[in-house]
Amino acid sequence: MKQQSHFAYLLTIAGSEKYRLYLAAGFSAASAVAAIAPYVFLSVMLRELMQPAFAMEEMLLWVKLTAAVIVLRFLLFMLSGVFSHIAAFTILYKLRLKAVAYFARLGMGFFVSRTSGELQKTINEDIEKLENFIAHQIPDLVAAAAAPLVIFLYLLGVDYRLALLLLFPVGLAVLFQAASFRGYRQRMEEYYELLGRLHGAIMEYICGMPVIKAFNLTADSFAKYKQSAEQYAVFWRTIARRMGPVYGIFTVIIESPLLFVIPGGGYLFLTGRIELPVYILFLTLSLGFLNSFKALVEFGSSFSMVLEGMGKVRAILESRRSQTVLSGWIKTAVMPLSLTMLALSMTRSASWKT
Repeated sequence: MKQQSHFAYLLTIAGSEKYRLYLAAGFSAASAVAAIAPYVFLSVMLRELMQPAFAMEEMLLWVKLTAAVIVLRFLLFMLSGVFSHIAAFTILYKLRLKAVAYFARLGMGFFVSRTSGELQKTINEDIEKLENFIAHQIPDLVAAAAAPLVIFLYLLGVDYRLALLLLFPVGLAVLFQAASFRGYRQRMEEYYELLGRLHGAIMEYICGMPVIKAFNLTADSFAKYKQSAEQYAVFWRTIARRMGPVYGIFTVIIESPLLFVIPGGGYLFLTGRIELPVYILFLTLSLGFLNSFKALVEFGSSFSMVLEGMGKVRAILESRRSQTVLSGWIKTAVMPLSLTMLALSMTRSASWKT
């Protein structure tokens, strides 16, 4: 039987709050569309102002309509955040209770093979990352997908050449982003392995602080902590050298849309193919188009980290209850807390460098 992917497993967990998430996504999409409307209204008002005679009553009507849409946009955004956060914290609460309750049904072999730092990171940090994904990234993803689509379709109706011109910086950005994502999965696996090892070493270091003080030792005396910290630093230096230049070019392309749209739109305007209100509308909407696309593209990197964290949580929840203790250790399935601490201290004592 094919194993369920981490993404499908995440959707299964989020399914308990799916109706709140549907509402959050719907309100977020509506908010993104409402954020575009004032620019369209501005174009209409500018077109009216350029007429030899314009009706002031009609202009005031457009101003009031713009103000109402802005208020509506923030109201929709607030409702999206309310529903997404209620769903997120409900899911996290249930998931933490499920994980902690599952610990009580696991054999001691599970805890002997893992440090307290690794377990703490999984229960605390890996699960906490789901809050950011559910409460923020799901609504943001829907908004980031809805806004560029609406802008592109609208510009297609205004002038197809303007809409196609927006795709040029998008294509360049996708190429550089794809280059930066090469080998990303392997890097994420290595990152979580190093981070879990570092957390475990830190916990052991803190628990052994009385020994450090008693023998006047430093952090360098704890070889496991020193090696874990050095490996983690080397990993990030390698990532910075490899991804820094590519991501820098990607950021310049996404953050400088006017570098591409001013020459193209300006040429169409100077040759009389588009009017000034359309050109101004094109400039303003291009900023929102590429900013939304940036959020959509960058979602992939943060989502990969969420899935890796979900894998750590899943590994605990799907661990076999029949795990046995290492030979020569405890024979029973349950032991008192004092004996547990004694056993863990025996395993940690080998890490100290005397």
